[in-house]
Amino acid sequence: MSAPGAATSARPGFVLALAGTAALVAQIVACGTLDAGLRDTCLAVVPALEPGDGPLEVVAVEPLPGRADTVRVRYRATPDGDERLVHCAFGIEEDAPHTPRLIGVRDRSGDLAPARLYLLNRFWLADPAARAEGRARLRGAAVAR
Repeated sequence: MSAPGAATSARPGFVLALAGTAALVAQIVACGTLDAGLRDTCLAVVPALEPGDGPLEVVAVEPLPGRADTVRVRYRATPDGDERLVHCAFGIEEDAPHTPRLIGVRDRSGDLAPARLYLLNRFWLADPAARAEGRARLRGAAVAR
């Protein structure tokens, strides 16, 4: 049996995280443009998910309509290939309420499993050399913006 008030002691952190998420969404919507950090993070995800070392043609990077906390990257793995999508969902770091973090990724195979998302964040996105190597594979006008 838990101590009185134990259930409510966890709520302030949740409320803070919820408030931080709301602030991030409001900030993104208010400025009317895609946050550069969110955009760059989602672009960095694409080469991590695509096998090989060939170029990836980025068609567009945009907020998902109706979801200011989600970025969509449209791209092609081959010049004549079908267009593919990656969706990156962002939330707020609990201990840094104004710092967005990648909390979900969806590609043509579906949602990334939590373990795979952890590995992506820990060993790909947190490694500047890996990000630079992946960025070198990206082509197209949408990458330069």
